[in-house]
Amino acid sequence: MHFKPGRPNNPAALLFAALKMRDLERRLSEALPWVVWRYSDLDWEWLVREAKLHDLQNRLGFVVDPCSAGRRAALFTSAFWITFPQFPRYRLRRLWPAGPGIAGAILLIWGLVLLFQWLLAYYAARLGHPLS
Repeated sequence: MHFKPGRPNNPAALLFAALKMRDLERRLSEALPWVVWRYSDLDWEWLVREAKLHDLQNRLGFVVDPCSAGRRAALFTSAFWITFPQFPRYRLRRLWPAGPGIAGAILLIWGLVLLFQWLLAYYAARLGHPLS
């Protein structure tokens, strides 16, 4: 990532360019939460839209999350809160296939328990004594 020194840059564009990089240096990745804290009034709508477009929501979440509680208060500007609900909705859409899979596993286990109880009752009645 190369930005010309001395020239002011858009902090949202800088943050987005850093999020897109595959191999970001460690010291730069550690500085990204500071950029979010320092420029909390950046264009969140544009940043969130571009992050969703390029599937970078998790990276953006990891950058926003480390801010301490005191600094986090500065993050939550009205523009941030307007765009923030988009993240949980996308996460729900992304995790949707897991829901039916978990429900199917629960139903399968429940069915096996009922089958086992029926088998115990059937053979207990057939043999003339309860199996326990």
